[in-house]
Amino acid sequence: MAAVANARPSKEFFVGMLTRDIDLQDAILDLIDNCIDGVHRQIAKRPPKDRERPFKGYHASLNISKSTFSISDNCGGIPRTVAEKYAFRLGRPADMKAEKLPTVGLYGIGMKRALFKIGRESSVTTNHEGSIFRVAVSSDWLDDDDDWQLPITNLSQKTAPESVRGTHGTYIQVNQLYSGISHDFDNQKSQFLLRLASTISTHYSFIIQKGFQIQLNGEVIKPAVLGLLQSDPKMPKDQRIDPFIYTTNRNGVDVDLVIGLYRRLPTPEEVEQELEGQGATGNKEQCGWSVICNDRVVVYSDKTRLTGWGEAGVPAYHPQFIAIAGMVRFHSTDAGKLPVTTTKRGIDASSDLYLTVKDIMREGLKHFTNFTNHWKLDTKQRDALIQSASAVKPFSAKLAVKQGEWSDVRKGLGGKKFVPNLPRPPKTRDDKVSIKFRKPPNEILLVSEFLFDRDDMSPDSVGEACFDRILARASK
Repeated sequence: MAAVANARPSKEFFVGMLTRDIDLQDAILDLIDNCIDGVHRQIAKRPPKDRERPFKGYHASLNISKSTFSISDNCGGIPRTVAEKYAFRLGRPADMKAEKLPTVGLYGIGMKRALFKIGRESSVTTNHEGSIFRVAVSSDWLDDDDDWQLPITNLSQKTAPESVRGTHGTYIQVNQLYSGISHDFDNQKSQFLLRLASTISTHYSFIIQKGFQIQLNGEVIKPAVLGLLQSDPKMPKDQRIDPFIYTTNRNGVDVDLVIGLYRRLPTPEEVEQELEGQGATGNKEQCGWSVICNDRVVVYSDKTRLTGWGEAGVPAYHPQFIAIAGMVRFHSTDAGKLPVTTTKRGIDASSDLYLTVKDIMREGLKHFTNFTNHWKLDTKQRDALIQSASAVKPFSAKLAVKQGEWSDVRKGLGGKKFVPNLPRPPKTRDDKVSIKFRKPPNEILLVSEFLFDRDDMSPDSVGEACFDRILARASK
């Protein structure tokens, strides 16, 4: 017999590499994603009567403390054959058929990665159509490089955890938490659970609005809801505030984009406060772009080049633009076609699909940054325009657009778009705008002494004198 080299992987190395690059929060969100995927499987079998709230009646409950972690759901459970062949494999086997479901998972590692990230002892108990069983991962198993089998223990209704009795669902529990994880889960020492609740509220906003309920330590998490301003279609076009809208379908992916105003334009005082870092809490939380893949928000309130700010003629984010918010939604039953990263919490910025859509994002964004530039002055007319519009669900805004108001998009992915004819302030000979900039006080005193032979002039007077001098030179 020929000599062979041992190529069996070390569990310590494998588990360490698997969990190293995933954030604890993302690992927990992976478990919630699995619950939602289970709902999609149930919906595929039994289409819901309520199309607006197809997730109604389904839930996931997380209970987290410094000593234990658990998540339970009623989302259908794990079929016995799936558990035996696929669910506990470290990666998706080649013979596993791809599901035609609107999920975001591709690699079949989410559940295992989360369990290994949190602690050394875990169990998965599931009830699928009356078949109840448990799969346990022990610390001894993690230390044994030769044992890659996990025993399946059959349970009865009496011996099963209460959360899976009489319901088709799954209960996951993790013990022997790693010290760093235990610290994060301790409310007395960490703000992690507060941040987790906030992230669930934003990233699963659309899922929750469709009826899904998520609880964290007994508290039902409410969705972060964004409404965009839209005027009554009966109003004159030159007085309406409407969102910019784009929609298309290409290669099995539905794309919907909408951007507009979600609040009144900021006053000069608000802009100044934001620049000084003294703005009201949450003042700019919803502005910027959010990107949704199969109803999961993978990018939230982004104001960087990732979503088109500060490039290709679009200005960088400034508090002046605090009223602008946009959303892009990608939907497909083939998760491999979505421009989402492997962590499922970010956009693949090199994706051809995303890069093409980003061109439209910049167009819509520039449309509204120009609008705010035209309406910098805080006037009664500006406030009246905003007050005449009401908040609507972003992706429902297109329902108010008349057929003749759409234009065809011939470049890129094709599709159609609605470009609102946003109002502009009337021009008068006496129109003036403010010029504002910030300089160190000692430099202002120095310029004051140079211009006026005195160092006690107001910053406004110094700035105006500087402008008048340059204007005189420019006018020659």
